[in-house]
Amino acid sequence: MSPAAISARGRPPGRRGWGLACALAAVLAGCSERPGPASLAPAPAAQRAARRDEGLVGRLVAILLERDHYARHPIDAATSRRALGIFFDELDPGHMVFDAADVQGFARRFGATLGERLRAADVAPAYEMRERFLARLEQRVALARGLAARRFDFDREETIERDRTRAPWPATEAQVRDIWRKRIKEAVLQERL
Repeated sequence: MSPAAISARGRPPGRRGWGLACALAAVLAGCSERPGPASLAPAPAAQRAARRDEGLVGRLVAILLERDHYARHPIDAATSRRALGIFFDELDPGHMVFDAADVQGFARRFGATLGERLRAADVAPAYEMRERFLARLEQRVALARGLAARRFDFDREETIERDRTRAPWPATEAQVRDIWRKRIKEAVLQERL
């Protein structure tokens, strides 16, 4: 994403925590693919080597951010918390995949220590968040497919929040269902028009 695009989304490149969020995203992007059939799954030694390499990348980025970034701001607890928030907003900008419990749980467990963990080459949080994201995404896709197969009442007046970037994360499964129902209903309506 270019700096202009980032600025357009309200996240200037110099914003504290943004670089650490990018580091976490880079480590997360490097996470090994979810294994398929046992015959295609990477060997445990290869998985350990990949994780070690990703940890070294995370450590290097954390060190470079502290030492070579123009602000030279240490990656402290506050920066780590901000970075995690930015990371979630970039990964799930519509606040439709993760739920509030996911975000709050990760913030509680990793928010203040993310920078320390990256400096120590510990990328376990990235793997855990990636797995949760993929699990939630599978759930949301199944929900969307189920919703798309049903009939909608277009006589009922409803509103949809199209831009959910500032909306709270859904707190309940009912809220998740309602958000997705309205999105699918809008897509079906657009298809009919």
